[in-house]
Amino acid sequence: NNWNPNPSAVANSPGMGTNVDATVIIPQVTNQPTATGLTLSLTDITIGSGAVLTMATGGTLTVKGNFYNNNFNGTNNGFTAAAAHTTTYTGTSKLIAPGNYGNLTFSGATTPILSPVGTIAVKGTFTPVNSGVTYTGSTIGFNGTTTQTIPAFDFFNNVLFNNTAAANSITFSGKVTVYGDMTINCP
Repeated sequence: NNWNPNPSAVANSPGMGTNVDATVIIPQVTNQPTATGLTLSLTDITIGSGAVLTMATGGTLTVKGNFYNNNFNGTNNGFTAAAAHTTTYTGTSKLIAPGNYGNLTFSGATTPILSPVGTIAVKGTFTPVNSGVTYTGSTIGFNGTTTQTIPAFDFFNNVLFNNTAAANSITFSGKVTVYGDMTINCP
């Protein structure tokens, strides 16, 4: 149930080798998957109710299809990535799942859809596309432990600033537009 950096053990694991761009369904089972320091490329991901996917210690995950997180209110928000991990979405009209991201990039995506349920939480760098985003009902949170720079972004519905770094831990690199609620809980 664990991906690990041992090439002989993971050469053809989902998202690698002959299984690049595979579709993965993660059910609720005793041993939940953890990917450690890997470069994975998947088409669609579904996290079942009660299931958890952990992306540990660096690495990257490219999602070319949709990412459905049916455990967004459950353990670890269903999806948890280490602060140094980068998740990148590509493709057209794809769902950006709720979860706990390290770095989140969807600059390669066209007309992405921000999940209308749960929170898309970002500990690190947020790199969005700034046109054609469907944001209705979505919530994006910034919960880093170091200073975070918020990029210019016109598609915030609800946004939470919960950064725990020292004072002035959130900076803005451009104009942001918030259509719903903005909550600031930073020191």
